Amino acid sequence: GIANLADDPLFRVERGQTVVVKTENKTGWIHGMHVHGHHFKILSRQREELPSLHWRDTFIIDGDEIVEIAFVADNPGKWLIHCHMVEHMAGGMVTWFEVS
Repeated sequence: GIANLADDPLFRVERGQTVVVKTENKTGWIHGMHVHGHHFKILSRQREELPSLHWRDTFIIDGDEIVEIAFVADNPGKWLIHCHMVEHMAGGMVTWFEVS
């Protein structure tokens, strides 16, 4: 509901905590979602069996799919989560989180 960055973060977390982010794509389009400042593992997804649990900074989410990722918030700062498709990011598929 917001184009550009919101004033408030999607979430705030203290350094060292484990974070689980559930992303639901309610569109018919594929998105390449990128997390800044941290590497994560994919916990679950609907469309395919999970590959080996490699560390990633980007995941593909299909239309009408739900993907859960997890990471340890070990890097203090303000970090973006956004679609790597520039037109989608410019259209508002961007938010941020804060690690204190």
